[in-house]
Amino acid sequence: MSGRPIANYSFALNYALNRSLGFGAQPDQTEPNETVSYHVVNTLIHVMCALLLFALVRRTFRLARVPEDWRDAGDRIAAAVAAIWLIHPIQTEAVDYLSQRTELLVSLWCLVTLYASFRVWEANRSPSDYRRRQVLGWSLTAVVACALGMGTKEVMLSVPFLVVLFDRAFLSTTWRELWTTSWRRWFYGALVATCAVSIYLILSGGRSATVGFHLRVTAWQYFYSQGWAIPHYVRLFLWPDALTYDYGPMPIGDLIAVPGLIALAAVAVATLAAWRRPQWQWAGFLGAWFFFLLAPSSSIVPIQTEIAAERRVYLALVAVIVALIIGAEAVRRRFMEEKSEMARRRTMQIVLVFVGATYMTVSGWAAARLAPDVVAVQFGVRAAIATTAMVAAWLLVFAAPSRLRFVVAGVVASLMLAASFARSRDYTSPETLWRDAALKRPGNARAINGLGVEELRRDPNSLAEPDSLFRRALALDSTYVTVWVSRAAIAIKQARLAEAESLLTRALRIAPDDSAATERLGQVLVASGQSERAMPYLKRLAAWAPTNAALTKLGVAYLTSGQLDSASVVLRRAAQLDSTQTETLTYLGGALIELGKGVEALPFLLRAARLDPASGFTLGLLCVAYAQAREPTLVTETATAAVARAPEDEAVYVFAGRGLETVGRYQDAVTYLTHAVRLRPNDLQAVTRLAMATAGLGNKAEASRMLKRVLSVAPDYALARQALSDIERAHGP
Repeated sequence: MSGRPIANYSFALNYALNRSLGFGAQPDQTEPNETVSYHVVNTLIHVMCALLLFALVRRTFRLARVPEDWRDAGDRIAAAVAAIWLIHPIQTEAVDYLSQRTELLVSLWCLVTLYASFRVWEANRSPSDYRRRQVLGWSLTAVVACALGMGTKEVMLSVPFLVVLFDRAFLSTTWRELWTTSWRRWFYGALVATCAVSIYLILSGGRSATVGFHLRVTAWQYFYSQGWAIPHYVRLFLWPDALTYDYGPMPIGDLIAVPGLIALAAVAVATLAAWRRPQWQWAGFLGAWFFFLLAPSSSIVPIQTEIAAERRVYLALVAVIVALIIGAEAVRRRFMEEKSEMARRRTMQIVLVFVGATYMTVSGWAAARLAPDVVAVQFGVRAAIATTAMVAAWLLVFAAPSRLRFVVAGVVASLMLAASFARSRDYTSPETLWRDAALKRPGNARAINGLGVEELRRDPNSLAEPDSLFRRALALDSTYVTVWVSRAAIAIKQARLAEAESLLTRALRIAPDDSAATERLGQVLVASGQSERAMPYLKRLAAWAPTNAALTKLGVAYLTSGQLDSASVVLRRAAQLDSTQTETLTYLGGALIELGKGVEALPFLLRAARLDPASGFTLGLLCVAYAQAREPTLVTETATAAVARAPEDEAVYVFAGRGLETVGRYQDAVTYLTHAVRLRPNDLQAVTRLAMATAGLGNKAEASRMLKRVLSVAPDYALARQALSDIERAHGP
């Protein structure tokens, strides 16, 4: 959502709706219905886009520039275009992949802008006062929608120019007319001015981490890859047998993109030529629609995270659908008008040759792309079935009565709906999506890594298969940083912290600004007792994204390294960002206790205990805070509750004993601390606290012996040294 505030606000509204319905109220807990409202909103936006598309196509066919004999077919063509666009399986990614609401929303604002502009053009035909009010209202609607689109996604930059091109293709008779009319100048100027919103968001660096010429994929590599990607989207529209939600970040490196670049160049030339002929300017607009909407994401500006994505063709696909339906209708009319049997056969032969040539080109292309013979054969079989189905459809459409054509259309629509539902089911499981992506794009290291991560999540104790997948991903792309982080995760699970540190250090050599590797390395260093070394990494992480999680990790590092003042400051800031995180509240309470500020710690620990009443650790800290606040009754009650919730946690017994020792209840303290030492005999703090409670009971000699044993193991342990000094000062060595 970075750099896309309107889409971000839509998710914030969804989140607020969930909270009002009681979903997602518990932090870090996933609920079955938590995503339902998000899916409902995505689907509603998709349907609204289809309705606007139907209205636009329908109104366009009623314009004077459209030939008379085509106007009657406008409603049928509009319905067909909207229906195919609505239910086609290639649209599932934009709808089901929740964060791709950006594509849905920007398409909605684009269509609203075009529809409102259409109403402005209509209203300007009449000089009445009512019409003038309509012009103002629809103009304002178009400009506001355009501005909202600019704050949703960068593709909206193309829309003001598409509005102008639509005017030229269907309304204005000359290019000059676009600028000589006063209201047009003001209206189009206002639309173009909204581009400042998108330009500001781009220049503010919202997408700089993933988009730009400074990344490892060059402009030429990205442009060349689009020569493969864009025709691939069109191929998936014609036969959606290889839909996948992840194509990986690696650019296309072989000759497979050359045919696509040639085809795209031919379409671009045809688009320019069409603008020179008034009767073909509608085709010129379709070509402009296709290229303009794809240009921000599929041209020369590299997108580091994805070399291709099916959602990018979401709205651009309209041009392909309209062109195919108009072409099919034109051929059908010609076929039905032919009187001689010879002419009918000739037309049918042309159709069969075209379909056959398409099949041979696509299957040959796939065979060259998919090196394994079995995969190529499988694709060839699927393509042969597709070709047979296409030929049968052509025969039925041309030769069958109109009623049968409706039956054929219904069957095709049912098949597309079934395919869309089947594809949507894949989005119920991350493992299914990654497995599908790894199967269809076997060279995609990210898909293989994602599959390994899901295998690890499904069974955290089974490490062999995930590790094998991570190694396979590294063999495909050793510069893919996430795989190094994944391998480090396995090393951490196996307590091989030195190896994890080495893997993460290598990851940061490849990508010094990778946040996941930076965060994980900081955590590893803290866990291995190297909090001072962890500080630079955790500080950098908190500077990049000062979130509750990042600040809490930094605060814990300060706490474990003994920098209590810094820990309390950072953890207070983390708690201000999110006061529902029990970890933050608990560690902040612990830092304040170590500073001797138990009274200040109480509200944080009480809130943490309310959020997680089963936590014995939190109650143990609360016991110490009550002790520093001089509440002996509450100390006793809280100590009992704490150990009841965590009877096997040595730290909880230490906290309980510490609290009781602080308020002078030495016998109870000795009981708890003895149990702590029994659980972990080598715990220095437990033994030291037990010695302090023993000294409180008057047994100074035993306490001194215990403290001397601690110092023989850890001569620099400050708590034991101070306790022994206090005993010797009071009673002599």
